[in-house]
Amino acid sequence: MTRPWKHPDSGYYWFWKRVPDDLRNLIGKREERFSLGTRDPAEAKRLHAIKLAEVEERWSNLRAGQRPLLPDDIAREAVAIGDQVRLELEADPYQPLRWDIEIGASLWSVGVTKGHYYTDIIQLLSPAEEKRLAQRVMCYGLVDQRLAAKGSAVQPDDRERLARAVSLELQRIVQDHHSYLVGKREVRPIGVGTSTIRVAAAPVTFQTIIEGWLVEKRPNQKTEYTWRKVMTQLSGFIGHDDASRVSPDDLVSWKADLLAKGLKAKTIRDSKLAPVRAIFQWAVDNRKLHANPAVRINIDLKARSSEKRRGYSDEEARIVLQAARREKETHKRWVPWVCAYTGARISEICQLRSEDVKEIDGIWCIAFAAEAGSLKNVNSERIVPVHDA
Repeated sequence: MTRPWKHPDSGYYWFWKRVPDDLRNLIGKREERFSLGTRDPAEAKRLHAIKLAEVEERWSNLRAGQRPLLPDDIAREAVAIGDQVRLELEADPYQPLRWDIEIGASLWSVGVTKGHYYTDIIQLLSPAEEKRLAQRVMCYGLVDQRLAAKGSAVQPDDRERLARAVSLELQRIVQDHHSYLVGKREVRPIGVGTSTIRVAAAPVTFQTIIEGWLVEKRPNQKTEYTWRKVMTQLSGFIGHDDASRVSPDDLVSWKADLLAKGLKAKTIRDSKLAPVRAIFQWAVDNRKLHANPAVRINIDLKARSSEKRRGYSDEEARIVLQAARREKETHKRWVPWVCAYTGARISEICQLRSEDVKEIDGIWCIAFAAEAGSLKNVNSERIVPVHDA
């Protein structure tokens, strides 16, 4: 199913997708099916898109088998593992830490006894060697857990490189967390009983939540560029980039400033407020922020009839198509005509490949596929018969 399935009894939405025939033996089942944990259709659609990407990535990795990891792959996976550890620390800031910062600083530069398995040598190690080995085992464990969840298999050398990268992430996270606990950063009071203690309030930068959002959502390059630019504009307006300090009043003032600069209400809603709301919501969902300051910030889209976008009249469409027929450049000649006969968007037509025009059951069709380029949403992937004309 390409959409969430609503359970008729519980009302909860489910993810339900058939396992491809070539992967059934590897996965051991015919379907991927699990609850999305929500009755809200909008939230279910969002979660379904995330889970669909995860499942298809896992299937792709299973098909590919072992493959070399590029430096970007290692950096991205290490950050994702580090983000999960950070969330666990934020959920329980005072849990005992199994990571020794002093040992972590030289985790791989100092060797431990070799030639035996862990269970054989544990009694032979000094306390420092034992801690060092335990921290390495922790890194390998986090790597293996991440790879297993994605259905990936890597070469032993890449596994070690990823474990080393994870150790650097853990070292940085634990150092930051230690600074948080001892109050080296901006402090905020927290009441405990009748007394008040002061603990650190670590800033959550725009860059931090943008990078986390990018790792999870994996948008196309245009969206990444545009949304980064919007967050930079917001930072410039409010004078800082600490997401935890952004208030609804800041966003109301920003909206008023954009209106004063002459931006259309629809542009502000869809191209300014929507990206900010989505990125802040990701931060809330991943426990980096307590609340989304943009959640109730909206704008009235009522417009005069003279300002509304309208379609072409028949006469105007005729003028455009006749002009296109006289063009010598192929894209100027054919794109308007293919748009007219398919109803497709201009960007969808411009990114078509020769293999996207195919014969299916004796009927020539145009396949709009994500492999050809960016599509507006998951429902934009479709097959359209070629018009007889």
